[in-house]
Amino acid sequence: MTSPKGENFRAQIIDFNPRRMNTEEAAGIPTDLRPLVADKRQYPLHIGSLLPTDVAWYSPGHPWFFRDVLSNSRETDELNKANVLILTGSGMSAFQYQNISFAEGPPGFEDTLLMITEQKVKDFMAQGKSVFANCFGGQLGVLALGGKIGRLPEVVPGTTTTEAGWLSQRLTEAGKRDPIFGNGNLPEQFYAPHFHNDYVAELPPVDLMIPTDSGRMFVVKSEVLAVRNGYLGKNGLEHPEQEFIMASVIEVDTGAVLYQVQAHPEMSVRQYANFLVRQNPWLADEMGSEYYEQALTVPEEADFSAANIIPNFIALARERYEASQKIMFSRAAIAQNLGALYQHMIK
Repeated sequence: MTSPKGENFRAQIIDFNPRRMNTEEAAGIPTDLRPLVADKRQYPLHIGSLLPTDVAWYSPGHPWFFRDVLSNSRETDELNKANVLILTGSGMSAFQYQNISFAEGPPGFEDTLLMITEQKVKDFMAQGKSVFANCFGGQLGVLALGGKIGRLPEVVPGTTTTEAGWLSQRLTEAGKRDPIFGNGNLPEQFYAPHFHNDYVAELPPVDLMIPTDSGRMFVVKSEVLAVRNGYLGKNGLEHPEQEFIMASVIEVDTGAVLYQVQAHPEMSVRQYANFLVRQNPWLADEMGSEYYEQALTVPEEADFSAANIIPNFIALARERYEASQKIMFSRAAIAQNLGALYQHMIK
């Protein structure tokens, strides 16, 4: 294999969380760092903390927020240089996006950016570049490749069930064989933090043809890796007879893979175990105080192994891309000067 001039493997994170800090909340953050850290969930920082030190993922002056990245040709060009794409969670609904109708007019600004994201997912994978996507990002990624999204029932008219907290899911037979989820990387039943209304309802079929800017590509594998029976509603576990997809892998004929994870592996660490619930106290009003307190509790059985999903994905994605391109990236650690960012992390 040849080396791309000592370059390090590059990951591009796209942050879809629209819940940004207002001016007062961001007062203690330097102006130049606000596009990177002045949001209320800080998904990129949590994801970045789990990436290997030899992976380049932070570039000063280049934002992660999808509105800033996908509406700017300079940032889109920068995105295209990445070797792997990571799509985060969001307060937006992939189910509602899936079902929008353009009969009454053109798509809005955010819908247009989500359409661009779908195309980016396809174009990345057509080049042999893999994608990791969780929660909303995972739903959007599966939708881009021909899958379908579902939505949990309403608690009361106009208010959809929010499934939140550390929930158990179990590996399927495919999951037990998977190089990221199986082979001892995760226990057969594992816990991870969730916060969602939507879910992946259906994966694309094998042999599906997907058009891209580089030509056609085909789905060669489409497997459910983890499932959960029922969903946690206001009154406890509901519809336990129904299996919900918690993780999946879709592979195309270029060798690229999309790993979709419904949970939040980036929050599967002890110090941020109930971060998402703490950041959204409105959940107590919507789902009830008893539900909220339960969602705050981390089960004693939780072993935080779900945090390994992200670095394991990077190792697999890099290996596949190196094999397809016949290159070898540097494994040297990178000094990315992240201290200024991490000092503004919400505790």
